[in-house]
Amino acid sequence: MILIVSIIFIFLITLINGTFYECSHFKGNFPAEIRCLRQKLTLCEKNFNVTFNSYNNGKNKNIPNTSCCTKVKEELEYSVDERIENIENKFKDKIDSLIETYEHKLKLLSIKIENDHIENERYIKLMTKKIHYFNSSEYIFVEDKVSWYAAEHSCSKWNGHLVSFISEEESDFIRKIHKTVIWTGLNDIQNEGDFVYSDNAKPKFIIWKKGAPDNKEHNENCVEQDSSGRLNDIFCFMARPYICKR
Repeated sequence: MILIVSIIFIFLITLINGTFYECSHFKGNFPAEIRCLRQKLTLCEKNFNVTFNSYNNGKNKNIPNTSCCTKVKEELEYSVDERIENIENKFKDKIDSLIETYEHKLKLLSIKIENDHIENERYIKLMTKKIHYFNSSEYIFVEDKVSWYAAEHSCSKWNGHLVSFISEEESDFIRKIHKTVIWTGLNDIQNEGDFVYSDNAKPKFIIWKKGAPDNKEHNENCVEQDSSGRLNDIFCFMARPYICKR
């Protein structure tokens, strides 16, 4: 009897060590490792029952003392359950991390789609603006108030630039279109005091406002035109409507 119990004990100890070794090579494949551990536990229970029944069906009807084997079996079950729980927790953490990542990407994609939609609406609005003609040039008046840089960028999509004047007649024509304050292409962004248009044309006709240009606070490099046709240098990130020319 002692011999048989010892054999069972050695078998279970060997199974415990082999179980974790044989199920430890999946490297992150949590479902496969869980399945392996459950199979090993089932095999352990099956072999335990077979050994016990074989002994019980022999001539010696005395039930062997299996307390040590029962303890090993319980420890095996606890160890396997704990391992499974740890793997499930790791798997859950990985899933949660993936969900968080994809939710962030989905949010960024949603913002991009919304921005693209707004940009497309602006483009359509720009392309359908009423065109004004003077000599051989075309002009459109855009009421949206934006910075000088955004206005120039918008005009470039129309294959033009912010408006430039080459004569008093053109200046009068422009101010009658907007009757407010608009961005012009005139600026001295590259060299202070050296005013040029965004289409690289040199100014041939300029009527400054009184006191302008003054480069107030050393930060006024873009030029606006008021309703009287006077020009004034201001901060380029101020918001103004604008006229494009091509």
